[in-house]
Amino acid sequence: MSYPVRMDTGAGDRTVQAAQALRTGVNQISRRLRSERPEETVSLVKLTLLERLHKGGPTTPRDLAVEQRVQPQSLTRVLLSLEQDDFITRTRSEADRRQHLVGITHRGMAVLGKERERREAWLARSMSALLTPTEVELLRLAGALMERLAAFDG
Repeated sequence: MSYPVRMDTGAGDRTVQAAQALRTGVNQISRRLRSERPEETVSLVKLTLLERLHKGGPTTPRDLAVEQRVQPQSLTRVLLSLEQDDFITRTRSEADRRQHLVGITHRGMAVLGKERERREAWLARSMSALLTPTEVELLRLAGALMERLAAFDG
C-alpha cells in the first residue's frame, strides 16, 4: 500500500515515486535478510559497527557515534560488549594521546565474514534464480547509489 506524499519535498513526482519504491524495497529486503540469520548470532547493531570499522578503519568512539547517528551513551554499551567479545580493540591515538581509537580485531573480522557469507549466499542465490544479468548489474549500481544516499546529510 502506498500513501500520497503531502509534504513539499522540492522533488518531482517521479522522484517521490522512486523514493517510495526504494523505501518499500529496502524495508522488504531488510526483513528478509534478517530472517535468514540464525537467532544466536551477533546483533545487527554490532555487525553494523564491525562493518564500519572494517571498511573505514579505526576511529574514535565519538566519531563513530556521529557517523552512525546514535547517542554516544548507547554506543558505549555496545562497544564495551564488542570489546569483551574480543571483536574490537581500543588503542590510544598517536595524534591525540587523550583519545582512544576503536578498531576491529581478527576475531571481529572472522565473525563479520561469516555473517556476510550467510546473508549474501541467500541474496546471490535469489538474484541468480530470479534476475537477468542486466537486472543484477542494475542492483549493483543501485547498491552504490544507496550508500551515497545514506551518507547524505542534506
